[in-house]
Amino acid sequence: VLKGSGFGQATKALKGLDGEFKQVAKSAAFAAINFAAAGSIQKLTAYMDEAVTVTQRYERNILALNQTFAEQSGQMRAFTQDAVSMGISQSQAAQASVFLGSVLKQYGLETSVTATETKKLISLSQDLATTYGYDLQEALLAMTALFRGEYDPIEKFGVAMKQNEINADLAAKGLSHLTGAELANAQATSRLDLLMERAGDSIGAFSRASDTLYGSQQRLNAVMGNLQVSFGSAFQGPLAAVNNALANVAQNGGEQLIDVGQALSGVIE
Repeated sequence: VLKGSGFGQATKALKGLDGEFKQVAKSAAFAAINFAAAGSIQKLTAYMDEAVTVTQRYERNILALNQTFAEQSGQMRAFTQDAVSMGISQSQAAQASVFLGSVLKQYGLETSVTATETKKLISLSQDLATTYGYDLQEALLAMTALFRGEYDPIEKFGVAMKQNEINADLAAKGLSHLTGAELANAQATSRLDLLMERAGDSIGAFSRASDTLYGSQQRLNAVMGNLQVSFGSAFQGPLAAVNNALANVAQNGGEQLIDVGQALSGVIE
């Protein structure tokens, strides 16, 4: 029975079907490769776009950092590069330095003191964020609120402080008679000293957590952020030149564009 013509036809049909399956498999594999390539191109394009945006923000922060710290800007730029060991990218460190540095300068601290204290505060911010489970930005905002005389935000980072304590500290130092800018400077210095004293247990927390998953992830994020800035830096000059060229074309051809608009408005009427 197995040698019958029906079995032969079935075998032939199955062989043909096997060939069809192989062809479908080849087509599917080819399609998968193309889809993967297309997806990779899309991901690369998105990465380039994000890198350009992040680097643009970093360049603006560096300009602001130079303006804020003046002759101390060199050491502050070096600090932003070294901040990766604290799990903070260059871009984050530059932004935070400008953020805190400008606040401290407003209270009359000298530029050299501002630079030194800014570096301490950024390191402390990461330690507080690590200890109490918040992110770096929240710790920075709590610190700037503290220097404005708002004490509630810093309490969630284990630092309790009240204005009457600042007043008592100034009185003990014989500074309670101060007014205006001198008083603001003395209060900022007192708040800074009390902050460092009362956050003492948290100092070094990120270093102690360096071997944990959290610590390693923060450092990896910082390294990848720095690589993205380095990648995006190559595009800044050429893209700036293109933008300037387009702006010049638009400016020089503006009159013709207005003429076209007026002509079209006449047609519409």
